Amino acid sequence: MAKEWEKLLHTRLENFQRERRTKPGIPISIKCRVSSGCFERSCCKAAYQIIDRQVEISRINAGQDFTFEEHESGPEIFVYVAAGLGLAKSIIDLVVAIIKARPEGQKQGDRHRDPIELTVRGFRSEGEYCEEVVMQFSPEDSIDSDQIGKLLNTTLTVLTDKMGYSNINEDNKPMSGETKFGHEIFRQVDGLIIRSGMRGYDLPGLVEECQELADQIEAEPNRAADLGFAFAQKMVKALRLQKPQYGSPTFGPSDLADVIAQTIEHELED
Repeated sequence: MAKEWEKLLHTRLENFQRERRTKPGIPISIKCRVSSGCFERSCCKAAYQIIDRQVEISRINAGQDFTFEEHESGPEIFVYVAAGLGLAKSIIDLVVAIIKARPEGQKQGDRHRDPIELTVRGFRSEGEYCEEVVMQFSPEDSIDSDQIGKLLNTTLTVLTDKMGYSNINEDNKPMSGETKFGHEIFRQVDGLIIRSGMRGYDLPGLVEECQELADQIEAEPNRAADLGFAFAQKMVKALRLQKPQYGSPTFGPSDLADVIAQTIEHELED
C-alpha cells in the first residue's frame, strides 16, 4: 500500500504533467533532501537568497520547463525528461546551486549544515514508486558541476529503465549499460563509505576508477573477484590516508569487496 507522501508526490507530478500536456517525455522529481534538521526558508535564509537568484537565472535560460518547490526536508524540482535528451544546463546549474547553498548559507549565519542527499524519483505507469539516489554531499565536499551533471543523467537512465521507459538519455553519451554498471559500482562504494560515518572524504577520480573497474570486469569476467578485491584494497588504503577530520573507514577490504561482488552478481544476472 502506498504511503501518504508517495500519494502526494504522485498527485503533484500528475498536476505538473497536466499543466504541460504538449511536453514530450515523462515528469521526474529531483529532490535535494537533508539527512537531518530542516532546509526551509525560515531557518535557511542565506541559503535561499543564493537559491532564489539561481531559480530566476534558470527560468530565464531554461532549456527545459521546470517547477521549483520548497519543503522542510529540502527543495524539489519537477522537470520533464525527454527521449534522447539529458537535463538542460539550466537545471543542472540549479541543482548545483542548491547543494552549494547549504554550506554557504551556514557560513553566513544559517543554523543548519547537514549533508544533502540528491535523489531522482518518479512513478511507473501503473503507479509504482521508483527512486534512485545520485549521491550524498557533505558540507566539506568540493562540488564539481560537470560530475554532478554526468551522475544525474546516468542515474536518470537507471531510474527511467526501472520505471519502464528505456532510452531516455540514448544520445547523451556515455549512457550505455556498461556505464550504468560503473555508476552502480560507484553508488555502492560511496554508500558504504557514507554509512561508515565518513563525511567529506576526497578521492579524486573515484567515479572514473569505478568505471575502469567495470570495464575490466566486462573484459575479463572470470577475474571479477580478484579485480574487485584489488580495487577494494586500493580504496580502503586511500581512505585511511584521508585527513583525520573526515573520519576513518570502519570497514576493511573484504567488506568493500563483498559489496562490489554483490553488485557484479546483480549486473551479471541482468
